[in-house]
Amino acid sequence: MTDLRFLIAIVAMVAAACSPVDEREVYGSYRSNVPQGSELLTLKADGTYLHEFFPSNGQKLENKGAWKFYKGKDETRIVFDNFQFVLIRYEHLQTAINDGDVKNGEWPAIIERCGPSICIPVTLDSDFDYKFRKQN
Repeated sequence: MTDLRFLIAIVAMVAAACSPVDEREVYGSYRSNVPQGSELLTLKADGTYLHEFFPSNGQKLENKGAWKFYKGKDETRIVFDNFQFVLIRYEHLQTAINDGDVKNGEWPAIIERCGPSICIPVTLDSDFDYKFRKQN
Protein backbone atom coordinates (compact mmCIF):
# COMPACT_ATOMS: atom_id res chain seq x y z
CA MET A 1 0.00 0.00 0.00
CA THR A 2 2.85 2.40 0.83
CA ASP A 3 4.46 1.68 -2.55
CA LEU A 4 1.21 2.54 -4.32
CA ARG A 5 0.93 5.88 -2.47
CA PHE A 6 4.54 6.67 -3.34
CA LEU A 7 3.92 5.85 -7.01
CA ILE A 8 0.78 8.01 -7.08
CA ALA A 9 2.70 10.90 -5.49
CA ILE A 10 5.46 10.60 -8.11
CA VAL A 11 2.96 10.53 -10.98
CA ALA A 12 1.16 13.59 -9.57
CA MET A 13 4.44 15.54 -9.27
CA VAL A 14 5.48 14.68 -12.83
CA ALA A 15 2.04 15.62 -14.17
CA ALA A 16 2.17 18.98 -12.38
CA ALA A 17 5.67 19.69 -13.71
CA CYS A 18 4.55 18.93 -17.27
CA SER A 19 1.25 20.81 -17.13
CA PRO A 20 0.90 23.85 -19.37
CA VAL A 21 1.51 27.30 -17.90
CA ASP A 22 -1.53 29.56 -17.68
CA GLU A 23 -1.18 33.29 -18.39
CA ARG A 24 -2.21 34.30 -14.85
CA GLU A 25 0.67 32.23 -13.49
CA VAL A 26 3.34 34.27 -15.28
CA TYR A 27 2.53 37.61 -13.60
CA GLY A 28 5.17 38.53 -11.05
CA SER A 29 8.90 38.95 -10.51
CA TYR A 30 11.68 36.79 -11.90
CA ARG A 31 15.39 36.70 -11.07
CA SER A 32 18.07 35.38 -13.40
CA ASN A 33 21.17 33.43 -12.51
CA VAL A 34 23.63 35.25 -14.78
CA PRO A 35 27.05 35.54 -13.14
CA GLN A 36 27.68 39.14 -14.21
CA GLY A 37 25.27 40.69 -11.71
CA SER A 38 21.66 40.71 -10.59
CA GLU A 39 18.94 40.68 -13.23
CA LEU A 40 15.25 41.18 -12.46
CA LEU A 41 12.26 40.88 -14.75
CA THR A 42 8.78 41.92 -13.62
CA LEU A 43 5.75 40.90 -15.70
CA LYS A 44 2.65 42.94 -15.00
CA ALA A 45 -0.95 41.87 -15.64
CA ASP A 46 -1.47 44.93 -17.85
CA GLY A 47 0.91 43.46 -20.48
CA THR A 48 3.97 45.53 -19.59
CA TYR A 49 7.31 44.52 -18.12
CA LEU A 50 10.26 46.08 -16.34
CA HIS A 51 13.71 44.57 -16.93
CA GLU A 52 16.53 45.67 -14.62
CA PHE A 53 20.19 44.61 -14.66
CA PHE A 54 22.51 45.52 -11.82
CA PRO A 55 26.09 44.69 -12.89
CA SER A 56 28.42 43.50 -10.16
CA ASN A 57 30.58 46.48 -10.98
CA GLY A 58 28.99 49.27 -13.02
CA GLN A 59 25.88 51.20 -13.99
CA LYS A 60 22.32 49.90 -13.73
CA LEU A 61 20.55 49.13 -17.01
CA GLU A 62 16.78 49.28 -17.24
CA ASN A 63 14.25 48.89 -20.00
CA LYS A 64 10.49 48.61 -20.24
CA GLY A 65 8.15 47.34 -22.86
CA ALA A 66 5.10 45.28 -23.67
CA TRP A 67 4.66 41.52 -23.62
CA LYS A 68 2.10 39.10 -25.04
CA PHE A 69 1.27 35.57 -23.95
CA TYR A 70 0.94 32.79 -26.54
CA LYS A 71 -0.18 29.27 -25.71
CA GLY A 72 0.50 26.81 -28.50
CA LYS A 73 -0.18 23.12 -28.79
CA ASP A 74 3.38 22.12 -27.86
CA GLU A 75 4.78 25.12 -26.01
CA THR A 76 3.94 28.35 -24.24
CA ARG A 77 5.70 31.60 -25.11
CA ILE A 78 5.85 35.20 -24.08
CA VAL A 79 6.92 37.65 -26.76
CA PHE A 80 8.70 40.66 -25.30
CA ASP A 81 8.81 43.85 -27.32
CA ASN A 82 11.78 46.21 -26.92
CA PHE A 83 13.75 43.70 -24.80
CA GLN A 84 17.37 44.55 -24.02
CA PHE A 85 19.68 41.57 -23.66
CA VAL A 86 22.64 41.92 -21.33
CA LEU A 87 23.85 38.32 -21.45
CA ILE A 88 27.33 39.12 -22.66
CA ARG A 89 30.63 39.03 -20.84
CA TYR A 90 30.55 41.84 -18.30
CA GLU A 91 33.98 43.25 -19.12
CA HIS A 92 32.63 44.04 -22.58
CA LEU A 93 29.28 45.38 -21.35
CA GLN A 94 30.25 49.04 -20.96
CA THR A 95 31.97 49.06 -24.36
CA ALA A 96 28.89 47.45 -25.92
CA ILE A 97 26.65 50.08 -24.35
CA ASN A 98 28.89 52.91 -25.51
CA ASP A 99 29.16 51.47 -29.02
CA GLY A 100 25.41 50.86 -29.25
CA ASP A 101 25.89 47.08 -29.53
CA VAL A 102 23.41 46.27 -26.76
CA LYS A 103 20.27 46.09 -28.89
CA ASN A 104 16.61 46.28 -28.10
CA GLY A 105 14.30 43.94 -29.94
CA GLU A 106 11.64 41.30 -29.86
CA TRP A 107 12.27 38.18 -27.78
CA PRO A 108 9.95 35.18 -28.27
CA ALA A 109 10.74 33.45 -24.97
CA ILE A 110 9.68 29.94 -24.08
CA ILE A 111 7.91 29.55 -20.72
CA GLU A 112 8.38 26.30 -18.82
CA ARG A 113 7.88 24.75 -15.44
CA CYS A 114 11.02 24.13 -13.42
CA GLY A 115 9.98 22.23 -10.36
CA PRO A 116 7.31 24.14 -8.45
CA SER A 117 8.25 27.40 -10.17
CA ILE A 118 8.02 28.89 -13.65
CA CYS A 119 11.15 29.65 -15.66
CA ILE A 120 12.05 31.65 -18.74
CA PRO A 121 15.30 30.30 -20.24
CA VAL A 122 17.61 33.10 -21.35
CA THR A 123 19.60 30.84 -23.66
CA LEU A 124 18.94 27.46 -25.22
CA ASP A 125 22.68 26.70 -25.37
CA SER A 126 23.25 23.52 -23.37
CA ASP A 127 26.61 24.86 -22.14
CA PHE A 128 24.77 27.54 -20.18
CA ASP A 129 21.74 27.21 -17.94
CA TYR A 130 20.81 30.87 -17.60
CA LYS A 131 17.16 31.45 -16.83
CA PHE A 132 14.74 33.77 -15.12
CA ARG A 133 13.02 31.95 -12.23
CA LYS A 134 9.76 33.24 -10.78
CA GLN A 135 10.20 34.60 -7.24
CA ASN A 136 6.62 35.02 -6.03
